[in-house]
Amino acid sequence: MICSKDSSQKWGDEVFPFSTGTIEVVTEITLSFGRTKKKGNDMDAKEFTDVDGKKRMFEFKSFPCPTGFVYEATEIQNGEPKGMRFSVLGTENEAEVWRYKLEERLKKALKVKHIEYHKESHTWTTCDQIIRGQIRWDDETEGETPLIVVDGKDLTWTEFGKTIMTYEGFQFVMRFVDPSDDMYETE
Repeated sequence: MICSKDSSQKWGDEVFPFSTGTIEVVTEITLSFGRTKKKGNDMDAKEFTDVDGKKRMFEFKSFPCPTGFVYEATEIQNGEPKGMRFSVLGTENEAEVWRYKLEERLKKALKVKHIEYHKESHTWTTCDQIIRGQIRWDDETEGETPLIVVDGKDLTWTEFGKTIMTYEGFQFVMRFVDPSDDMYETE
């Protein structure tokens, strides 16, 4: 994990508490991309185009964690953080390098389509035999089952199950990749 749950990190004279991978910063900090922002402010946003030609907006942030700095890009859908999320773990003094790596990882992911919706069957189907995505907390089930994010689309556990039923009887390998690693390079 990038930042461990229920830990804290002393950074200068300030303590940054961690809770499930997020940081509550209580003072103004100078972010690595050369802008000073207060807690909760967007660092900046940038638009990218996916494999279908759809414009997708991503918000970029950075914050300290026990092992360095996290540089994060979160997709914004309808004004809310939702969909794809990418991160890299780096150092504070090379922000431009880490920003470039983060953008390249994001662009690589947007060039691939893993699922598509079929109106006739009212289900998602795979485009290939590989599905890449993220496991997230599902508020609707209070975490009882996960929410699976594939291609920026939220799939309930049931929807995801229907998606992979195409492969009933097949064998599979399930591999988990740290959010700060590039899942396209670990095959």
